[in-house]
Amino acid sequence: MEILTNTPNILSKIGRYEVPRGHSLVIRNDDYAYLKITAKEVVTATISSDPFEITVSHTPAPLDVPDQQGYAVANGNIYKIVGIDVQNKKLQISGPTTASDVEITVYYAVGEGSYQLAIERPVGDSVMRETVATGSLYDLNSRNLYDRASGIVLPELLLRSEWELLLLVNTPANIDLSNDKAVIEMPATILDEEATLHVLSLLYEGGV
Repeated sequence: MEILTNTPNILSKIGRYEVPRGHSLVIRNDDYAYLKITAKEVVTATISSDPFEITVSHTPAPLDVPDQQGYAVANGNIYKIVGIDVQNKKLQISGPTTASDVEITVYYAVGEGSYQLAIERPVGDSVMRETVATGSLYDLNSRNLYDRASGIVLPELLLRSEWELLLLVNTPANIDLSNDKAVIEMPATILDEEATLHVLSLLYEGGV
């Protein structure tokens, strides 16, 4: 999936997958999909203790396993997130202390805004978009990915050649999916043209 940059407070594409020519994509409903959508923010502070508390601009999602929330980077060091204060928008990070102010880049599962999963397909000279799943980032990012049953079940979908699968968000945060804590996993199968025709025939005949 191609990763894109959102515009805060506007419904924006952050992920895009175009089905290859001559193929189809089946999104299956026999397993769970897992999504973790993370924000990126830079704060400046002296890390005077371990753990150290930083304040972020947006509400973090509550997680029983803080390690899934994200991580921070400062002076080339990786800092674990070991605590979350949702109400006060604070994250506790653990790692080396610093003697003076440093720039801390923090990646965290944001709890403000909403997400959509959608399909875009050409219709004549225009493009039609159909939303197939939607929800709050607070709920989505609060899910424990170590618990298999905490994933979401998507409707079974068949995307034809050159259709697009889109992940969109509307959030005040700057989203970054290039870090290790961001997750986009969906149960899917790519079919070639012959297999696609067989699936469509079964659908037409009522066999699937």
